[in-house]
Amino acid sequence: YNACLEERRDAYRKQRISVSYLDQQNQLPAIKADRPELIPLGSHALQETCRRVDRAFAAFFRRIKSGGAPGYPRFKSWRRFSGWTWPDPAGWKLVAAGGRSGKLRISNLGHVRIRGKARLAGALKTCTISLKGGRWYASVVMECPLVKPDGSRIRAHGAERLGMDWGVETFA
Repeated sequence: YNACLEERRDAYRKQRISVSYLDQQNQLPAIKADRPELIPLGSHALQETCRRVDRAFAAFFRRIKSGGAPGYPRFKSWRRFSGWTWPDPAGWKLVAAGGRSGKLRISNLGHVRIRGKARLAGALKTCTISLKGGRWYASVVMECPLVKPDGSRIRAHGAERLGMDWGVETFA
């Protein structure tokens, strides 16, 4: 993240050129050749990190255009950026084991036991690994079909989405 941010900042300061996400993405194979410690993450996780920088700059320019407080993207310490994301199922797989819990298989790292039963109710989308409070956590996003209480599927029209977030008081 910091290397992508530094490249964009220095390119603009020194040469007045803008570096795009595609420019940075195309440099990743050469960077991985120079820094073999990045190879286990795979290209998709590195590309997603470049996308995070690109989204930070897009938000910065959007705020400038709307007249808000711009907030230039900042460098992040390892405490503020302690994880990585695979934007698609390449590099990881959720495996349902026959027993009580399943496993998350991460390429180049191995299997990680998951808590609870592996529920493969939909199409796997993203996996984010993050460090919080000294422990590693995985967040897996799935796209699941909408189902009515009677078990029949709900047809989503166009860009309709459904999300539920119950507070403890409301749910109780």
